[in-house]
Amino acid sequence: MVKTLHALALPALVMGIFLWMRHDRRVFREPYVWFGVVLSGLLLGGYYLFLGQEFRQHFFLEENLKRMITVAGDQQHSAWEAYWGKRPIFWYGLVIWFDAFPWSALLPVGLFLVWKRRPWLNSPKELWVFLWVVVYFVALSLAPEKHERYLMPLLPAFGLLVGYVYHRLLHEASISEG
Repeated sequence: MVKTLHALALPALVMGIFLWMRHDRRVFREPYVWFGVVLSGLLLGGYYLFLGQEFRQHFFLEENLKRMITVAGDQQHSAWEAYWGKRPIFWYGLVIWFDAFPWSALLPVGLFLVWKRRPWLNSPKELWVFLWVVVYFVALSLAPEKHERYLMPLLPAFGLLVGYVYHRLLHEASISEG
C-alpha cells in the first residue's frame, strides 16, 4: 500500500479537495511543506532509480495502472462486467459491514452527523475525517480491482468517525442534560 498510487494519489486528492473547500492556500507558503515534498521526491526517486528500469516498467505500468483500470485475470470481459461481476461497485460496503460489525453500524450515523453539522468552514477536523472516508471509499469502489487489504488506509478514519459518534451522542447529550 505504501508503494503504489494509493499512497500518493488518494491522500493528495483528499488534501486537494480539503484545501479547495476551505479556500486555504497558506499551506503552500510554508517552506516545510516544500522541503517535505522535495525530500519525499528524492527518497522515492532514489529508491525507484536503484530498483532499475525493468522493475519500474513492471511495477508502475503492468501492476498499478492495470489494477486501476482492469480486473486481474478478466481481460476478456467488459468494464461493465468488471463493476457488476466478480466484485461489484458496492462490494466494499458489504465487506466493511460484515468485517467491522458492530462498529460498521455507526459509520453511516457518523457520516450523517458530520454532514448535518456542515463543518466545511467551522470545523476542519470533522471535514477532514468526512473527506477521508468518502473520497477513499468512492475512489476504491470505482476501481475495478478490489481487495480487502486496500481498506487499510481507511481504518484510522473509521475509528475517528466511530469516536465522533460516541462523542456527539454520549458527551454532548450529558452536557445538555447537566
